[in-house]
Amino acid sequence: MFLKKKLSVLTFFSVMSMSLQAANLLDVYNDAVRSDPVSIAAQLQVLASEAQQQQAVSVLYPQASLSGALSDNLLTGKSIPKDRYTGKSIKLNINQVLFDLKAWRENEKYKLLIDKSSNDYRQAQADLIVKVVERYFAVLEAQDTLALTKKNTTTIDQNLKQLRALYKRQLIPITGVYEAEARYDLARSSEIEANTALSVAFEKLYEVIAERVPELSPIKEKLQFLEPDDSVEDWLALALKNNFSLAASKSDVLAAKKEVAKKSAGYFPRLNLGFTQSRQDTGFDNSPRPQTDTSTIAISFSQPIYQGGGISAEKRQSVYRLGIAEQVEIESKRKVEQQLREYYLSLKSDVLKIQATKRLIDSEKKRAESMKAGFKYGTVTVNDVLDADTAYLKAQLEHQKAKYKYIIDQVKLKNTAGLIAEKDIIELNNWVQ
Repeated sequence: MFLKKKLSVLTFFSVMSMSLQAANLLDVYNDAVRSDPVSIAAQLQVLASEAQQQQAVSVLYPQASLSGALSDNLLTGKSIPKDRYTGKSIKLNINQVLFDLKAWRENEKYKLLIDKSSNDYRQAQADLIVKVVERYFAVLEAQDTLALTKKNTTTIDQNLKQLRALYKRQLIPITGVYEAEARYDLARSSEIEANTALSVAFEKLYEVIAERVPELSPIKEKLQFLEPDDSVEDWLALALKNNFSLAASKSDVLAAKKEVAKKSAGYFPRLNLGFTQSRQDTGFDNSPRPQTDTSTIAISFSQPIYQGGGISAEKRQSVYRLGIAEQVEIESKRKVEQQLREYYLSLKSDVLKIQATKRLIDSEKKRAESMKAGFKYGTVTVNDVLDADTAYLKAQLEHQKAKYKYIIDQVKLKNTAGLIAEKDIIELNNWVQ
């Protein structure tokens, strides 16, 4: 009994430790996939488009219907005796379209709209990856800002205590203490702002994953930040070929062309093959007659001649909508080109900034140490010491920000090129602890 209790307690604490464990990037992404309304809606739109296409193609297949009637009839008249009888009839109709160009092109249009919806869904999935990465590293950046702000506050507080002690021994003027107190109050204000910014960052992450996570795994210290191997033109060629949004706009243009062709087909004739089998024992005006069976096979023909200008107006409308779709495609292509060049150049710049801020940390550290030594000998002021400490902490924060920006720009570049996938999240998850 004691062993069972001990095992249950151990199980409880193991579950609790897992729930309190910091979430990594893959955990956050999996939560987002399950709850993101944008990608779920895009997936439902694919299913809706498939249903629309099935409706469009259904008119090209055989159409069968069965109808029947059971009537109670009373026959009266001056020259005929009163008669009451029951009438029965049943009819089977089967129709098959032989030629309907309009319906055929309608079906082709909805096939293209399925392609559009599918590409919109892929883009929504890719955008979700970018959104998760952005929100995840926004939290890490806010955490770093808060941690370094607290460290700055602690450093100023320690300096303030030393300055007060020096002032009591009349080794420095009171202005040095006042300066440090003002800096401390400013640091405390910055700490409050940083704490609020962290809460906001967590709320934005919650918007994506619909889960409250107390902590996120930070990135590893030793990482390689490399510039893209291929040229920007190579990346641009990939984007024009693989970008999901661009592919969706192309499918939309093709569907608009099919719509124009469908409206033009309004002038074409329509041929139907029909078969009817009926059995009834009532004639005209439900008059009684012997039961008869009738079988009919017929080819029907209809040709629009004049519809009040409606067909030509519908065609003009579809031509205008085609023009709109083409302009949207042009805009989409330009946007893809602009974004790809922007992210490519930003990525190259991020690498240089990471290297520069790393050197800056070393320089600011040496400067802070030298300022503290100089203050002991009276060659620098309290202001100089406080500025050097603040600059050192700021350099550390800028270095972390440059790392996060590199990761986000890399994901955005792949997204624009149409290359982003779940495997990128898995690989990127290896960058966090």
